[in-house]
Amino acid sequence: MAVVSLVPVAGGLAAPFLVSILTKRHSEKRDAWLDDLEKRLVKLESEGRINLDSLLAKEEFLELVYAITQQAQATLNADKHHLLADVVINYSLNDSMDDDKKNIFLKYIERFTPSHIELMKLLSEPKVYFERSGIPWPDLYMGGRTHIINAVFPTWSAEFINLLFEDLKNSGLIQSGSLTINMSGSGLEQSIATGFGFEFLSFIRST
Repeated sequence: MAVVSLVPVAGGLAAPFLVSILTKRHSEKRDAWLDDLEKRLVKLESEGRINLDSLLAKEEFLELVYAITQQAQATLNADKHHLLADVVINYSLNDSMDDDKKNIFLKYIERFTPSHIELMKLLSEPKVYFERSGIPWPDLYMGGRTHIINAVFPTWSAEFINLLFEDLKNSGLIQSGSLTINMSGSGLEQSIATGFGFEFLSFIRST
């Protein structure tokens, strides 16, 4: 409200209205997200795959849900909401992850955009990603990884791709290297995700 009230002329008058609209919109999104998450958890319990009472008795699970809910409330992005729900579902099915690693992954999820996640998935299994997306694999004798990235995401600029790549590399999720180094067609099919990167993808995998 303080920020909105700084807008000249109408700012002071608009502040309560805008805050009311923003609060209502975020509340609606949060409630819809929590309702969908609850339905998915109840479905897993009905299938005998989880025990909700047991999960809700674990502080680690409650801490995860609390942290994820805060992230869900901070965004209106539907893709991010789905990813956050997947994290809770995955953790409910396998809650043996080390707490430090879990917290690191949660920070990545908070910081990364959907584009980061998609690039991570592409670089971890290039040819599989093409097949799932229904995109023909490029017939390249030689080329750099930018060729396969551009084939999937033609609107991404070189600067944007490099920014995403550096973020993933600096986080230890993909191997060091360059996207522009020429390699054989079979080389482009190889994953450059690290072991830590595959663990992160498992943590957020869509269910």
